Amino acid sequence: MGRRTALLLLATAAIPASAWAQTTANDADGAKPGDIIVTAQKTAQRAQDVPLVVTAVQGETLTGYGVGRVQDIAATTPALQVDSYFGVPGYYSLALRGITTGSLVSSTVATYIDDVPLGSSGVYAIGGGIGLDLFPYDLDHVEILEGPQGTLYGASSMGGLLKYVTRTPSLTQNQYRIGGDLARVSHGSKTGWSARGSANIVLAPGTLSLGISGSHRYTPGFVDNVATGKKDYNHGVQDGVRAVLYWKPSDDLSVKVQGLYDRSNFKGYSSIAVDAAGAPLYGLYKTDASAPQYNKNTVKLASADVDYDFGFAELSATTSYTVMENINSIDSSVAFSFLGVDAAFVTDPLRVKKFTQEVRLASPAQDRFHWMVGSFYTRERAQWDTFGFAYQPGTTTPAPGFNPLLVTLVPSRFREWAVFGNATFKITDQWDVSGGLRYSRNKQSVRQDVSGLLVGPVPLIIGPVPSSDDALTFSLSSSYHVTSDAMLYARISSGYRPGGPNFLSPGVPLTFNPDRLTNYEVGLKSDLFDRRLMFNLTAFYIDWRKITLQGNTPLGLSFITNGGKASSQGVELTTNLKVARGLTVGGSVSYTDAKLEDDAAVVFGEAGDQLPYTARWAGAATADYVTSIANETDASFGLVWRYTGPRNQQFPNAPIFHRLRSYNKLDLKAGVSRGGVDINLFVRNATNSHRYVSWPRGYNPLPLDPRTVGISMDVKFN
Repeated sequence: MGRRTALLLLATAAIPASAWAQTTANDADGAKPGDIIVTAQKTAQRAQDVPLVVTAVQGETLTGYGVGRVQDIAATTPALQVDSYFGVPGYYSLALRGITTGSLVSSTVATYIDDVPLGSSGVYAIGGGIGLDLFPYDLDHVEILEGPQGTLYGASSMGGLLKYVTRTPSLTQNQYRIGGDLARVSHGSKTGWSARGSANIVLAPGTLSLGISGSHRYTPGFVDNVATGKKDYNHGVQDGVRAVLYWKPSDDLSVKVQGLYDRSNFKGYSSIAVDAAGAPLYGLYKTDASAPQYNKNTVKLASADVDYDFGFAELSATTSYTVMENINSIDSSVAFSFLGVDAAFVTDPLRVKKFTQEVRLASPAQDRFHWMVGSFYTRERAQWDTFGFAYQPGTTTPAPGFNPLLVTLVPSRFREWAVFGNATFKITDQWDVSGGLRYSRNKQSVRQDVSGLLVGPVPLIIGPVPSSDDALTFSLSSSYHVTSDAMLYARISSGYRPGGPNFLSPGVPLTFNPDRLTNYEVGLKSDLFDRRLMFNLTAFYIDWRKITLQGNTPLGLSFITNGGKASSQGVELTTNLKVARGLTVGGSVSYTDAKLEDDAAVVFGEAGDQLPYTARWAGAATADYVTSIANETDASFGLVWRYTGPRNQQFPNAPIFHRLRSYNKLDLKAGVSRGGVDINLFVRNATNSHRYVSWPRGYNPLPLDPRTVGISMDVKFN
């Protein structure tokens, strides 16, 4: 049935190689050319000076590999797991360091665009399953922060953070860029293509500039639908537009106003039909969906950033308004077959409107005592519905006497207030200590109206059910520079997810509590041999309490409750070596032991069971080579390889359990650049690996996208 089955449906009544991370900024304290600059702690810093694991991936590098999906961004971050349910953009779950129980209830990894939180914080808006696959064309870089970020980023960042950092228009020089891709995917019959362009227009030199960008991508399909005879069933398009106005009337004041529109529309899913043992029923890339399946995801964002430097401190204010819309339809013929229905589908329209306001005041980062205080407010309204219909097989003609099978209307509300503070004291030039606190409080409400054939002639109205809770999160860290290029650090930090209301049902509590965790971490960050070798090593232990679990009543009504304890512990190693002039190789390896500490009967879990999605062992390797082949002409070669070990999709004792096998994925790139022209040939999944990468409960498995070969071209001019 639809994604609503997962939550609400009444069914039966580390830093990679340099080419991936050379993001620089002029205002970072102590930065040198080639340093990796991030905004992980809401100020520009060298990544090697931040006392946590943070990975930065450059937007232009992603463009060169022809990628536009979160799972491609995560290719060199073994600790990040992306579970894409149906192989479509905007519908996935993220997990860092194993912090997940496999539910779509709400996210454990927060997503930000600059300083704007994206997605729902409330329970009844699929916060753990709906996201954004943002095109890299207008990105400066992407940051992935590991471990809880509750002090600075608040709720739902208990596992970590995915942060898209966009470009700020230049105030001094007009800049223009156009580009595009052509690609063919194995087992597909059509050519994929994309077109993109951007303009940086200086309206008043040194004071006012405008940035505009747009992109369109057609992704060809590779799965054939034997039920309808449709080839390349899982094709779709993605569109993105962004406009930003940047005004800097003085050295002290700057204002940035931006609007973003991102849309994806896919006509079918990448999952394939299999038998009970997981063997393909009709062939490796074939499905048998007899009812319509599609996914449409839209993100509209407007934001304004104001920064004013008082001298003793800088004031930053960010205001945003976001609308996220998703409609998802899936073949549910098997689920409704007990009614005598030959073909049926469930569609789940979702709409989330979110307003946020954050204000921060921070002293200069180079001060011996650096402090930051701030406040945050968000208000969101969500409408998440379900419609189940019976159709005549292979058509869009409704089956008489059955419709509607089910109608569920779920409006919900969420509000949160928070205050936070953070401070760093440099005891000596080599040794500093930092600490932070955040207090937040939220109020929520939800209502459910259910009707249709499964319910009977009298609609079922539940609620509204209110709830409220609060949380105090903290961070404490200390770092010591053994040398100017080697730092030891220790960090303790906490995070949480909001609780919320439950639907009224016998034996189910009215509300559930927040789940909370504490992360203990020690690490080494070093640049050795005149910065030719980067060597980072981290060990962590996470104590997770009152874990949020999703269960079902004997009547089949989903509910949410709190379990006992879980833990995650592991080690991560990242290295990067400049082997010779123009040649850089890097690698990452992570070991994550994430497991239940207590039995969790509601999800059929037992103490010691591995948490879903996360492989114990994962690794990645990168290599980049750049050489001059003629006057002002360079050639480049690159590869990205990722290994993901075996992992569980559910808990082992669940009625439906799938254990996914390990897989390897290799991406290659070769390019040439001259002046402002860059041409790249790319191959994704070069070995044409056929492993399943996701197998949601009750659905067909999703294979790794087959080999894709393409060419990318970009032209820059002033």
